[in-house]
Amino acid sequence: MLHWNEPINTQAQQTFIETSWALNYDTITDLKKDADAVIVGTIRQVDSIERGDHDLVFTNFLVDVQQDLHHRTSAPGTQIILHQTGAADQTQSVEVRDDPLFSVGDQVVLFLHEYNPGHYYVLGGPQGRFHIHNGTVQSLESHIKSYSAPVSIDTFVAMVKAAK
Repeated sequence: MLHWNEPINTQAQQTFIETSWALNYDTITDLKKDADAVIVGTIRQVDSIERGDHDLVFTNFLVDVQQDLHHRTSAPGTQIILHQTGAADQTQSVEVRDDPLFSVGDQVVLFLHEYNPGHYYVLGGPQGRFHIHNGTVQSLESHIKSYSAPVSIDTFVAMVKAAK
């Protein structure tokens, strides 16, 4: 477990990690095919921060699940743990440049992989996460071909459920 007051980078307060995603998802259908679960939820709180190999840091968020849109393995409970690369506090942050850290209170639609029971990460980083703002769904990624932002949450949920 990381004691977050330990320095991560003594030269800078904010550090960005560059990544190359193993898979690229062009459509909602592609995301759903690989997803163990698709949920509508709210980021409730930071559950823990941990240090992994090569001094990478990770944040585990507690997510309240409002809707279960799809599940292949076990159905998500009313809360899940969401694992994301990066961490932040008042004095320092480390995050993936194109996959910013979630914030407490974010309302989201997430395409997830379950790596342990009840523990998930987002497929394709920014590709598998969609934010809900004022009743509309917005993507961090502009290359999802079957999706033209923004759309209402009801329309987006229908698109996910219809994807085969």
